[in-house]
Amino acid sequence: MPATLAGHGLAYAIAGRSTADPHHAWVAPALECSLAVLAALSCMMLADALLKAGILIHTAAERSTIELFPRLAVAQLAMFAAMERLEGTHAGPLGCAVQIIVALCVAYGLSLFSRLLVRCITGAQAASRYLQRLLDDCTARFVSRRPYSTAHALAVRAGTARFQRPPPIG
Repeated sequence: MPATLAGHGLAYAIAGRSTADPHHAWVAPALECSLAVLAALSCMMLADALLKAGILIHTAAERSTIELFPRLAVAQLAMFAAMERLEGTHAGPLGCAVQIIVALCVAYGLSLFSRLLVRCITGAQAASRYLQRLLDDCTARFVSRRPYSTAHALAVRAGTARFQRPPPIG
């Protein structure tokens, strides 16, 4: 979608036409939304690659609200102060207090979610082992390892209609 919108704008620019008319008011919001979706997908793919590489291994800090809260509070206060500075104002005590409360709530939610993920991973591993044992047992019970007789193999390959009893000798 972002590439299509960029191509649309480029085609208009090359043709010397403007997209400033009301017919193209949807382009900017569509571009913003599609770029946000693209960024989210890219982040998910990056996180998946890092998890598979073993870089983002879960630690105890993720499951503990007390260990996660100070990290989030400091990060949120720093980002809040930077945003306020860019806007030309300063971070007031009320804004900082709200950021700390939000950081505590987010830390609690993330710790619960992390615990849920750990339980899901453990359950998935146990289910995988169970299914593997079940499938191993089923194949051992239902699939015969004995070779078939020659007559059976010929009947299956050629069909039973070809093997008719010859007429009686009389």
